[in-house]
Amino acid sequence: MKKVYIFFLAGLTLFGIAGFLTWSYLQVSEAKNQVQLAQADLIAPIERQYHLLPSLLATAENLQVRPELIKEVTECQDVFENAAPKYSASYWQASADLSKSLVSLAQAVDQEAATVMEVKAMELADDITESATTLEASARSYNQSLQAFQEFKSQFPTNLLTPLSSMEEEAYYPQ
Repeated sequence: MKKVYIFFLAGLTLFGIAGFLTWSYLQVSEAKNQVQLAQADLIAPIERQYHLLPSLLATAENLQVRPELIKEVTECQDVFENAAPKYSASYWQASADLSKSLVSLAQAVDQEAATVMEVKAMELADDITESATTLEASARSYNQSLQAFQEFKSQFPTNLLTPLSSMEEEAYYPQ
């Protein structure tokens, strides 16, 4: 009878440990997935702005917007294109700087386009401004997900975080 009881307790203990490890793995995987989804949402407006960049520069040159704004955007574009590795702190900073300079240029294009009634230029400026707004909201969401992930990660002993070893250290998006 004692042997059965000991085997029962040993089995129950092993089952509990296996259940806890499975639960831990699923929780870590879910937290990691939330950060990756937020990162994907953050990348979309960055890519949208980068896609609209050549059109905005050409429109700004045609409308003869202040050359210093155009120069600032092209300098930020160079820094953004050379930022490495992707999704690192330097990449996020270059993206944020490019977005800010694009919004400034878009506002100048919008003002100039309004005086000459250039509708396509005004729409392009609105697209840039809208993508910047989306980028800000996505950045907040990403930073919140990353903070929750970092807090979650700090609660577990490091030997239980094996699923996290494949995940590089994430950087916060500058606000």
